[in-house]
Amino acid sequence: MFAYIGGKKRPKKTLEGAVNAISEGYEGEKAIFDTETGKIYSLSGEETVILTPSEYNLMVEIFGICILAEQNPKFPFPSKTVSAMIQKMSPSVASTSVKSAAVILKKLWSKHNGQSEPGKSE
Repeated sequence: MFAYIGGKKRPKKTLEGAVNAISEGYEGEKAIFDTETGKIYSLSGEETVILTPSEYNLMVEIFGICILAEQNPKFPFPSKTVSAMIQKMSPSVASTSVKSAAVILKKLWSKHNGQSEPGKSE
C-alpha cells in the first residue's frame, strides 16, 4: 500500500494510483510512503530521500562553499572541511556522494586523457 505523509487521502494500492490521486486535489500531502518497503516517494512518484533539518543545513552550507569558491578564485576550497561535513550526513547521502565523485572522476579522466578509467586504456 502507498500511504501519504501529511494530508487526509486514503492509501492506494499502487504508486501510480497514489500519484494520480494527488492530481485530483492537494490536501497537504508531503510525500508518498510504501508501507511494505519503507521507501519514500515524491508526490510525482520519484523515489526520494528525506533530509533532517541539520542535514539540509549542511547541504546548504556545502553548496554555499562551492558557490563561494567558484565566484572567488582566490578563496581556497576547504576540501577537508567539506569532506567532514559530508561524513556528518546520513549514510545514504554520504555513500551516494562518494559514488557521484567516482563518476565525475571517470568523466574528467576520460575527457582529459582519452581513457575510460584512470590507469586503464581503452
